[in-house]
Amino acid sequence: MSRFSVTARSCWLLAFILFALGATRAEAQTELRLTATGTIELPPDEAIADLTVQASTPQAAAAQAAVNRLMASALEAARQTKDITATTGGYDVATSSDAQGRVTQYVASQILHLTGPAQDGRPAAAFTDLVGRLQSQGLQLSTLSADLSQDGRQHAQDVAIQQALRRLHAQAALIAGALGEKTGVIKSLTVGEAGPIMPMPGRMMAAMAPSDQPGPVTVAATVSALIDLTAVK
Repeated sequence: MSRFSVTARSCWLLAFILFALGATRAEAQTELRLTATGTIELPPDEAIADLTVQASTPQAAAAQAAVNRLMASALEAARQTKDITATTGGYDVATSSDAQGRVTQYVASQILHLTGPAQDGRPAAAFTDLVGRLQSQGLQLSTLSADLSQDGRQHAQDVAIQQALRRLHAQAALIAGALGEKTGVIKSLTVGEAGPIMPMPGRMMAAMAPSDQPGPVTVAATVSALIDLTAVK
């Protein structure tokens, strides 16, 4: 075989490879970047209350002992109430002084955090009754609010993602059709959580069973994709 024939064959092979690569690029010459958002509104399914246990006396030990007694009583009341979860927050001791700088009072305080079920956003009667009883015992209600529980938030997030994907697919098909092309391979896909938009918490200070009807919680999810568009054959 001559050197000329080998060179010619190599040239034909190279031309074929270049033609194939060019055809592949022609089929996927348009890349579409899209972002779509899905949202869902759901009523909160978990009630939340924060109460402060506080005592003030001239002796630090007495103030702390009073707070400990009040907190133990509050936790016992919560344990006896069905479907209520109680946890304690930070413990703090502050002082107040007279004009000469001498400490005159020790103020001890601790946070009690309560959660319970909420049907269609409305806390259960047992939850609000417990909060009212604790207020009558001297606890200060600082926040009464509602949110989605962990299971409720996960369900809402799943629904929001599905909605965002449907919107992304519809937008991609619309744009491809307007260009005379069709959607091809999804080259990359990113899913992001926008997070819940909580209803405005209420602040209740009255020593009666509080009322609370929070608004819905909005959960949003975003999806971003890089999609190949190919010519319609």
